[in-house]
Amino acid sequence: MFRKTLIPLDGSELSEQVLDAVTRLIARQDVGVTSLLRVVDDERQAAAAEDYLGALRKRLSQRSIPASVTVSVGDPAEQILAAVTREGHDLIAMATHGRSGVTRWVRGSVAERILRSTAVPLLLVTPRTEEQEPEEFFQRILVPHDGSTLADQVLPHVREVATLYGSKVILLRVESLAFADPEGRIVSRTPEQVLSALEQTAARWREAGLEVELKGELGEPASRIIELVDQRDVDLVVISTHGRSGFNRWWFGSVAEAVLRRCHAPLLVQRAAGESPV
Repeated sequence: MFRKTLIPLDGSELSEQVLDAVTRLIARQDVGVTSLLRVVDDERQAAAAEDYLGALRKRLSQRSIPASVTVSVGDPAEQILAAVTREGHDLIAMATHGRSGVTRWVRGSVAERILRSTAVPLLLVTPRTEEQEPEEFFQRILVPHDGSTLADQVLPHVREVATLYGSKVILLRVESLAFADPEGRIVSRTPEQVLSALEQTAARWREAGLEVELKGELGEPASRIIELVDQRDVDLVVISTHGRSGFNRWWFGSVAEAVLRRCHAPLLVQRAAGESPV
């Protein structure tokens, strides 16, 4: 599955919560390469950052996960992207909040800039401040899908996780209650029509060996995704940033960003191949 994982951290306990999700994700596969990265503002912070990452490396070694540590100086997003290019990572895993809060890590900043600039999948974990009971991750995977074959590019990741964890996969398609047809007439939809439209996607996924549950919904996509996460105790959401409606609908100011801000489950985001970086 993921052979080389990069975990950027900002030195806060909130950012460290990504470690639990990512180590569970790679725990049942052959151990690959895990890299811990701390980006600092200037060289004077480098020694303390090395010590910090060293302590986290020891924590991971107790879970039989070897890790390397790197300290870089400069802009966080630029240094993360440079590390991915230099080392060939195939997954970036990071928390959405850190010592500077959600603004630094998401809006107009690190995660958003990374997603614009790389095709490497991004695992985003929203930290919780309350105590959590240990639980088995990845038992219920929710995959919002718009029906396009581009959105199918998350299929290999979903199949790998589902195979390793015996996960239940829920395919979700959300459509507006009404839309304008090519002649400008307003056409109403029913949940049954949305579910029927999802069957073609389901056939492709079943051919790949997955057992999937189908959900067809009417309404605003991000809200319906969040509601289903809560209703079904979903512990991983996998979403493509590109589909029939294009990159802008699925990330900036819309579905994936809204899901990221409100979803407590880890979010695996894949920018569809063939889409140029912004």
